[in-house]
Amino acid sequence: MTLPGHEQWRPSTEAEEAMAAAVAAGDEIAYCKALSDEALYVPISPAAAAGREPVTLATSPAGGVTYVLAWTSGAALPPEIPYVRRTPLFEVVHAIQERGWGIAVDPGLPLQAFLSPEAVRTLPPWEPEWWPLDDALRRAVLAEDREAYMAALLEAHLLLPLPTEQELAEANPQPDPDDPEAAYWTVVRTDRIVPSISRDVTDPEFPWWRTELVDGREVVFAFTSVAHLQAELGDREWVAVPFIDIVVAWPESSGEGGAALRLNPGGTNGMELPHDALAEMYRLFLVAMQERNRPRDDG
Repeated sequence: MTLPGHEQWRPSTEAEEAMAAAVAAGDEIAYCKALSDEALYVPISPAAAAGREPVTLATSPAGGVTYVLAWTSGAALPPEIPYVRRTPLFEVVHAIQERGWGIAVDPGLPLQAFLSPEAVRTLPPWEPEWWPLDDALRRAVLAEDREAYMAALLEAHLLLPLPTEQELAEANPQPDPDDPEAAYWTVVRTDRIVPSISRDVTDPEFPWWRTELVDGREVVFAFTSVAHLQAELGDREWVAVPFIDIVVAWPESSGEGGAALRLNPGGTNGMELPHDALAEMYRLFLVAMQERNRPRDDG
């Protein structure tokens, strides 16, 4: 069934296009893989959106089964749902698989699917194949094993978010044209108001995405997947960088103790790596490089 007003609906994201192709082919596994590629839109209450109460999953009963409601894009959302949280599929799956809940995906749209509780329980074994890094990190978090966590990152690429043009403009505002001191700013000026964004982490001007905690410590955000980035920061540009390159190029911090790395903030496989741990990894990296380049004594 297609709800009124959605007769002309078309996929608006790459994930939805892949899901549409999977529906046409009757391929349930390909559908779920595409569903995991981008963060879902999960309705939340106004109070949760305002931070006055914890976020809870919106559900609806059908046929004696409780289904978590989820949509795949802003364009797919019904207009009567004003507040949402974006969440990776496997974050939802791990939260509900023991509760016996299903997931109602895009109800009323051509892409709709009602994943039964049994279908939800079949998804976790696919995570190591589809998202092996996320799976390895989640296991390390559950085991409280930071060494295993760091080891999983050694061969990984992480996504570093880039600021939007609006954010750059706010950070580099154009002087007020009514200000006499700013009279030299004219419409014929040839340089861009919004500077270009460096995508090279070795560049001193690279815009590391930082935030400051209430205790004054700085943390830099990084993500293992587009879905995790979208869940925290929404749709934006990013660069994929080898983890070891991030360690080597780690930025200086004005705060005490140096900046920490916060990976997948808000996710069950996220962890904060303090500056000391990153510095120790850098030291080990240098030792390994020296060992690799040491001349061999053939005698």
